[in-house]
Amino acid sequence: MALGMVIESLVTVLLVVTIVYCVILNQKLRSLKSDESTLRDTIAELMDASDAAERAIGELREIAAEADETLGARLRRAGDLRSELDKMIDDGQEIVRRLSLIASAARGGKGVEVDSRSIAEAAAVTAARLAEMGRPSGQAAA
Repeated sequence: MALGMVIESLVTVLLVVTIVYCVILNQKLRSLKSDESTLRDTIAELMDASDAAERAIGELREIAAEADETLGARLRRAGDLRSELDKMIDDGQEIVRRLSLIASAARGGKGVEVDSRSIAEAAAVTAARLAEMGRPSGQAAA
């Protein structure tokens, strides 16, 4: 009988250890379940943020394309204006050269020195006067 009692006591101890282990395991499983719920919520928020970021990137691409078109048009216009201004400056320099020759001939052959600064100043004064008169600069040279 002593052997039977030892075996039953050993089985009882093993059952108690098993129950304690099951309780601990149950607590860990509950913790994992709550972590799973938190993780699902986090993943859902991450997906929402990712969708919002994709939409924002699309909008930024559209804005960049519009800005590129606008900038390209402005650069083309600036190039056209620069070419027009270069032509006007060349025309103005030619006029100043001719006037210098006329003035030189009128003074009996004495040369008149004209530097590029005076040409630029004369062009600026002429452009300002034309603007005051309300005439476009392209029509003033006629």
